[in-house]
Amino acid sequence: MMEHEIIDVIRETFKKNLVSLLVVGSYATYDFVKGYSDYDLLVFVMDQSRTRTNVTLDELSTKYSIDIRCSVRPIEDLNNRILNNDQATRFIGNLGLLDLKLHARPLYGENVADAIPDIRIMVGKSWTRNLVQ
Repeated sequence: MMEHEIIDVIRETFKKNLVSLLVVGSYATYDFVKGYSDYDLLVFVMDQSRTRTNVTLDELSTKYSIDIRCSVRPIEDLNNRILNNDQATRFIGNLGLLDLKLHARPLYGENVADAIPDIRIMVGKSWTRNLVQ
């Protein structure tokens, strides 16, 4: 029920600018601990300049007794990260991509994790070069 309400708020907030809504962290991997874990959301939008970067979900946080956090990023940032994943300076960013691919759970919109290359491709392009240098 909570996720349906979150989707409604996010859809109303971002309207046509919304590309994807993902759950990340312990709720995405079903490792949450009731009373301890928070609920982390990642929103990708077409144009971040056309929307606010902070979304408050305080009413739902109170209703469900959980801290709901929402991060908003332009889809262009994700696309740039994917396109530049073979640069040696991108090692930490690639770890973030892999985490997103493996552990994010789509709630609404496009499953942007599908655009992230297979782990073996990323390892071959970047990780080995970083580890050898």
